[in-house]
Amino acid sequence: MAAFAFTILPFFPLAAWFLLVGWSPNKTEGEVLLTVPVPLLARMKMLALPMVLGLVVLIVGGVMGQIPWTLMLILVAIYAVVISIPVSYTLTLVGIRTGKGVFRRWTEFAGVRRSPSGAVLQGGQRASSYPIFLSGSREDDEFVRTLKVLVRDSYKGKSVVRETLRVHPDGESSSTSSISH
Repeated sequence: MAAFAFTILPFFPLAAWFLLVGWSPNKTEGEVLLTVPVPLLARMKMLALPMVLGLVVLIVGGVMGQIPWTLMLILVAIYAVVISIPVSYTLTLVGIRTGKGVFRRWTEFAGVRRSPSGAVLQGGQRASSYPIFLSGSREDDEFVRTLKVLVRDSYKGKSVVRETLRVHPDGESSSTSSISH
């Protein structure tokens, strides 16, 4: 059991790192419209699965006497460091990127729907969905509306998106409450 646990334990912090920060060789394309920081609660939702699985393996190994309890403290400290890393969603005229993760084009998505964790950009044909983790605050509705506009208008061009979102040349967005569906 101990050999199995020590073999699999490094996987969980690495999975948490790649889920949160990501690492992709492709670059962000297009003009950056918004950079929205991912709140702490949303980062915790994003990392819930690898954190729980890692802790379950440690607790089972600790109860069986195969893994020292100090290893659980080390893993919790690693998760605390990973969660504290600031990450943001980068929205451009062409697509979206989370942290240093894979850049996805708006044309890959068929729509946007709300989910318990925030929102999901629904994948079109032959494309996977893209979860957007949100904290549950009031600003989330405006962000989801912005995503809907960007997906809907992805084929219409840059000027339509700028007018709809009222984006200033310096990249800041004014009120998106006037977005019509």
